[in-house]
Amino acid sequence: MPAYALNTVEVYNPKQNTWTVLPEESFLQQPRAYFKLCELNDKLYAIGGGSCNPKAPPLNSVEVFSLLGDQTWKYIEPMKRGRSSHGKTYYYSIRCIF
Repeated sequence: MPAYALNTVEVYNPKQNTWTVLPEESFLQQPRAYFKLCELNDKLYAIGGGSCNPKAPPLNSVEVFSLLGDQTWKYIEPMKRGRSSHGKTYYYSIRCIF
């Protein structure tokens, strides 16, 4: 995996055409590269990916960010197997990870 896994979060403002780095309290718990990010019910989910260690297996961890809540990332139940550069879709409000 790459040595450039990040945990920072940047927000784009299309009206001002600017990017803003959120405060450290809003950073992901774990640096990730090649992960999937999806939104469902006003929450963002960061799913799997790779760490900074090239010999480490893909991540199985999942973090959730409540857009309407405290705006911090929290771990939720991990996947059974780690995945990196994977696919995702929705099926009736269910996140399907491939």
